[in-house]
Amino acid sequence: MARSKFREEKIRILMKEGYPFKQAVAIAYNMEKKKKGQDGLTTEGLLNRLADRMRERRAERRLRRTKVKQSEMTDEELNQMMDLIAATTGGKPTPSAGYFDPATRTAEVDFDERFKPEDLNKPTDPNEILGHELIHSTQFGPLRQLAEKLDFETAPRIQDPEIRDSFKDLRKTIKQRGMEDSLSDYGNYMAGSRSQRGEYEAIMKTGITSALAQGVDLSGDFDSIAKNLKENAGTTNIRQLADFMNNDWDENQKQIIMRAIDSSKVFEPYTIEQTKR
Repeated sequence: MARSKFREEKIRILMKEGYPFKQAVAIAYNMEKKKKGQDGLTTEGLLNRLADRMRERRAERRLRRTKVKQSEMTDEELNQMMDLIAATTGGKPTPSAGYFDPATRTAEVDFDERFKPEDLNKPTDPNEILGHELIHSTQFGPLRQLAEKLDFETAPRIQDPEIRDSFKDLRKTIKQRGMEDSLSDYGNYMAGSRSQRGEYEAIMKTGITSALAQGVDLSGDFDSIAKNLKENAGTTNIRQLADFMNNDWDENQKQIIMRAIDSSKVFEPYTIEQTKR
């Protein structure tokens, strides 16, 4: 790797902020690649910019086709959803404050907070929940929507390339270490199986952007971020992400997860204004 004043300066700044050297190098290298792409200095950069713009436009199209409404789940449907979540996490049944139906491209959100947890120390934020469900809406294209209508089993596709690669690498290490039966509730919900990849992206992006909006310090290494999220778990996705990070991850796995965290830091949350209302 050739010397770069830009990269060396960024490494110095990142290390002053508390990042370990290897992580600072990786982040600075990615920042340099993005800068070159923005400046149009390399063919790779131009292609990356084109790919990013194509993803943005695809997300915009899918959001425009998404309907948003107050959740109309009956008590029976709510109980079924709670049982489904419990079966996936391995934990207790938990009220669902939002749901995305890919067959009808509808995001149902509990804006009226009918399903608010009984523990008042665990608030929900309907706008945060909506942002989570809108991420799911971008994960389903026309073919996956058709498959859902025909009752074929399918899974959402992670849209962010860095988070997609992070999930794939993490799943490999989970299998290699035989961790499938020892993950926490949201360890399972986010990475317990390949079918959970959509939740890995949705909870990661929403949890990180919510934490940043609340002023939580996410500038340190994996352990400090996990600690700060746990101590400031003010909303649903932050609590879920904090639970996910509280697993017996080794140093390699922590670095893999940090790639998804770093990518999520620059994500701009989706809003109801981008949808078909």
